[in-house]
Amino acid sequence: MTQENTLIPLAQVEKLLREKWLVTGVPGAARACTLNLVVVLAHVDERPAVQDLLAQTIQRYPNRALIIVPDNDTPEPGMAASVRVSCPGAAAHLYCCEQITIHVREDVWRHAHSAVLPLLLPELPVNIWWHRALDLEDPLFERLQTLADGLLVDAAAQEDPVSTIRALGQVYDRFLWGAMDLSWARLTPWRELIAQAFDPMERRPYLWGIEHVTVSATPTPAGTAAALYLVGWLAGRLGWTPQSTWRTRGRTRELHFTRGETPILVTVTRSRHDYPTPLVRVRLAARSTTTARFTIEVGEEPDLVHITTDVGSVHVRQTVRTRWPEQAHALGEALRINGQDRIFREALDIVLSLLPSSNS
Repeated sequence: MTQENTLIPLAQVEKLLREKWLVTGVPGAARACTLNLVVVLAHVDERPAVQDLLAQTIQRYPNRALIIVPDNDTPEPGMAASVRVSCPGAAAHLYCCEQITIHVREDVWRHAHSAVLPLLLPELPVNIWWHRALDLEDPLFERLQTLADGLLVDAAAQEDPVSTIRALGQVYDRFLWGAMDLSWARLTPWRELIAQAFDPMERRPYLWGIEHVTVSATPTPAGTAAALYLVGWLAGRLGWTPQSTWRTRGRTRELHFTRGETPILVTVTRSRHDYPTPLVRVRLAARSTTTARFTIEVGEEPDLVHITTDVGSVHVRQTVRTRWPEQAHALGEALRINGQDRIFREALDIVLSLLPSSNS
């Protein structure tokens, strides 16, 4: 069940929320919040999808959402609100979500933080989901960051994911609170599948003998972000030292690492097909007592993944069913981690060291 009003003055928001709770009509609905989530959109037409997405996360992460949208049709004084109480599902112990959309004209955009502060629930953490190109010099970002306990971004949703990742590194340099990229949260199944390929004890030595990694990614911002984070994760976990930067040669990128005196080549190629996942195939060639190759590849059906292992003359192939994270799951994971993932920070640092200077 969802209720939403037309635009009202900001001063009337709390009063209208109280009225809406009285008429939710949902027996046993609980008003519980664990955090404030401030979402800053790039376009007003993104609002419906984001509202629905937030409603899908409310049962795990009850929150008060403040959604700031640029809207030049907003009447004087340039800021107004609409209020929505959303109660998804019909479970016995139902949580309802408060969503306050703050419509802001361009001429007063830099002052939108003044509308946010009075509407935050006290003594609860404040997470900012910056749903637009991340610019730390943006006047609104500069003001909102003073209220923040954490930051969420999605490099995959931007035309230039590399710029978002660079800016994310600057966040860690400048601020005490953590940050998280939804692109990293979507990578969890791939990290688990690669780890699964090396689960048997007799395969573990090959982890330290990897010589060549090939990553096939879709030619999309999501593919670029996923490939970078996967390479950063492998390098960080396995102790590789970068020896080159992220540069393109046609449809291929080559990265060079070393582990001790052992050279390691990483090749990132563009997939020629459209897949529902940003990565299509990861292949790791290694050497220990013999040569080995481990391949994880999305099958003909998107939820089927083939794991192929060739160790010497022994060939093993298995197919597993994998559930790729939907956007709501990725958002939930990012909220759960809340910038406290040291492995993400390790991978991000590696990725930043791979990126060429923004001036080059």
